[in-house]
Amino acid sequence: YRTAVGLDPAHAEAHSLLGLALVQSGRADEGGPLLARAVQLAPGDPGLRFNLAEGLIATGNLEEARRELLAVLEAQPRLVAAWVRLGDAAAAAGDDARAIDAWAKAGEIDLTVNTAFKLAQTSLRYGQTDEALRFVDAGLSLFPADPVLKQLRCEILAARRDWGGLEQFARAWA
Repeated sequence: YRTAVGLDPAHAEAHSLLGLALVQSGRADEGGPLLARAVQLAPGDPGLRFNLAEGLIATGNLEEARRELLAVLEAQPRLVAAWVRLGDAAAAAGDDARAIDAWAKAGEIDLTVNTAFKLAQTSLRYGQTDEALRFVDAGLSLFPADPVLKQLRCEILAARRDWGGLEQFARAWA
C-alpha cells in the first residue's frame, strides 16, 4: 500500500487501505491521518468513510466516528456493518440505549449471531430478561446450533430463575 500511495498520491483507496492496515496493526496514530486523507480525496465514497470511522473508533474518537457512520448510513441505509459499528461506538461511549437502537436496526436488515448476542447481552445487563430472551431466541431461530447463543440463553433463564426452562433447554442442548 505504501508503494501504491507513492506511485499515485491522489489514490484515495490506497490511502484508506494503508491507513486501515496501520490501524489494525495497532498503529492508529499513523493510520488515522491516511484514513482522513482518503476521505478528503474522495468525500463521497461511503467505504472510505467507514474505514475512517474504524480508525476513529480505534483512537477513541467515538463522537467523530458516529458522525462518519451516520454519513455512511445516509448514503447506504441498509449497510449492516455500519449499523453494527454505530452500535459498537455507542456502547464504547457508554450509551447503551443508542447501541441497542443501532444493533436492532442491523438485526432488522440481516440478523447475525454477533448482533443477536450483543442485543441480548446488553438487555440482560439491564435486567430486561424478556427482551434478552426475545433477541437470543431470534438468533437461535436462524442459528440453532450456535453455542454462544445457547450459553447466553442459559444465562438469561438463570437470571429469570426459570429453573424448569433452564433444565429443559440444557437437556435439549446436551
